[in-house]
Amino acid sequence: MALDLEERAKVTPGVEPGCRGHCSSYGELCRNGGKCRERPAGFSCDCTFSAYTGPFCSNENYSLSKNSSSHAASFHGDLKLSREMVTFSFRTTRTPSLLLYVSSFYKEYLSVIIAKNGSLQIRYKLNRHHEPDVVNFDFKNMADGHLHHVKINREEGVVFVEVDKNTKSQVHLSSGTEFSAIKSLILGRILDPSDVDPETALAGAQGFLGCLSAVQLSHVAPLKAALHPSHPAPVTVSGHVTESSCVAQAGTDATSRERTHSFADHSGTRDDREPLANAIKNDSAVIGGLIAVVIFILLCITAIAVRIYQQKRLYKRNEAKRSENVDSAEAVLKSELNIQNAVNENQKEYFF
Repeated sequence: MALDLEERAKVTPGVEPGCRGHCSSYGELCRNGGKCRERPAGFSCDCTFSAYTGPFCSNENYSLSKNSSSHAASFHGDLKLSREMVTFSFRTTRTPSLLLYVSSFYKEYLSVIIAKNGSLQIRYKLNRHHEPDVVNFDFKNMADGHLHHVKINREEGVVFVEVDKNTKSQVHLSSGTEFSAIKSLILGRILDPSDVDPETALAGAQGFLGCLSAVQLSHVAPLKAALHPSHPAPVTVSGHVTESSCVAQAGTDATSRERTHSFADHSGTRDDREPLANAIKNDSAVIGGLIAVVIFILLCITAIAVRIYQQKRLYKRNEAKRSENVDSAEAVLKSELNIQNAVNENQKEYFF
């Protein structure tokens, strides 16, 4: 049975058609690929396809720390990609290091490494008969212990790379335009380094020592799936992979400390209305502050008006007293003059 809600709204008292819903007003609060979902009394942010968690998909709670630097976390699948987006954050002081490795069943791969000289290298090999294409960022030492953010976006044979949101590069690949049959996404150490170039093999043998967080390949978030699986997922963890808050180390700058998140907010059950409640609380706080300011101004104006009124009353009362005093003085003077005149009359001498 189909129910026409718009027609039903037209005949329901107090209800109007065309309601925009909560997501139209607060949907932008869902960050990092989180999807806004309408709820009966608010909304919630669905972080299923995001590497982030929290009520607004803004917490980087999943990271690979030094305790798991010699192990690998793999996400297996059977995919064929003509485009993908890879994002992650890292902090390390070790060179060489493997940050991320995506392999296929046809000996194709993507590797992101820090080379011996500290440069960030992105290596695409989309044809096993060709040498890998290399995107090299050697403008600074990336193994400086600071928190760095990397975003890789490939559209067939064109790769766009952004590092720390201020350094960008675009490269045209010569080795191919698509991944054929994705095998795994590996973080940490490559246990089977065959069929990769020497630089990737060396970094893969060293593994990773530091902090790696918010890793995402398209809709796949391997660390999140490995550490807090919400449903059965094709994730294999070799060794001990632990959570870490990427606490700022000695020598890190203020920016990296500000971009680091703690584990105070674990991925437990939350009230679906919490994001809306937080937003409404913020709006209410602003409105309450404005109302308080207006009330304070009105009270000040009232106090000033009362003071002016009291001053006027006092002035009029003093003027009335002055007038009474003048009239009283004039009456006394006239009385004294009359008495004096009477005395003078009595003192007159008469001669006959």
